[in-house]
Amino acid sequence: EATVVDDARSDLGCDTEYLRAVTAEDSKGESVSGRPSLYLLSAHERSSSWKFVEDGWFQGVAAVCIVTNLITMVLEVEHPQLVETLFWLEQSLLVFYIFELVSRIKFF
Repeated sequence: EATVVDDARSDLGCDTEYLRAVTAEDSKGESVSGRPSLYLLSAHERSSSWKFVEDGWFQGVAAVCIVTNLITMVLEVEHPQLVETLFWLEQSLLVFYIFELVSRIKFF
């Protein structure tokens, strides 16, 4: 992806921070073309203080929360005595999910 964006920067004469590469995929998730398509970020996407929702680190935190929630659900089913112990962890995950939802709504 970085090479495609760098090539486009030299071809178009624009800054890479304003470009995003998107690979077209078919219904099976396989790449349709060898090179990703590029589109310019909108002014909103460039200037929004909520743009962190598209960053890899935020996506990683969300994935960790999902896996953690999955593990807590499994533990509660297998060990009902842990329900009270895991209560605050679940509430913390819920707060993150609400924050993520509001952040994505604000960004998009």
